[in-house]
Amino acid sequence: MNLLESFLWPDGIRCPKCGSRNIWDVTHRSMPWRCGSCRSYFSVKTGTPLENSNIPLYKWEQAFRLGCDHEKLGVSRRTGWFMQQRLAEINPLATVRSIIIRGNHP
Repeated sequence: MNLLESFLWPDGIRCPKCGSRNIWDVTHRSMPWRCGSCRSYFSVKTGTPLENSNIPLYKWEQAFRLGCDHEKLGVSRRTGWFMQQRLAEINPLATVRSIIIRGNHP
C-alpha cells in the first residue's frame, strides 16, 4: 500500500462510488481496481481533487512529503502552484506546511 492509498483508505481499499470492499485488481494502468458490486473502475485519484490531473502519482507523493516547492519536485512553477491548490483542498494544513518548508512565512 503506497502513501496515498494508506491516507485515503487506512482500513483497506473501498470503492469511492458505493463504499464496497469487494474489489478486484485489474491490469489497467490508470484504473487498477474494479468494484465487484457496482462494476466501476477506479484508482487512488478517483473522487479526489487529484482526479483530473495529468501529474503522475509519484509526483503527488513527493508533494505530500516535500511540500509543493516546484524546484524540489522538478516541475514548472505553474504546476507547483496547481499542486499546492489541490493539496490545500485535501488538507488545509498543506498550504501552511509548504510555506514553512520554503522558509518564507510571515
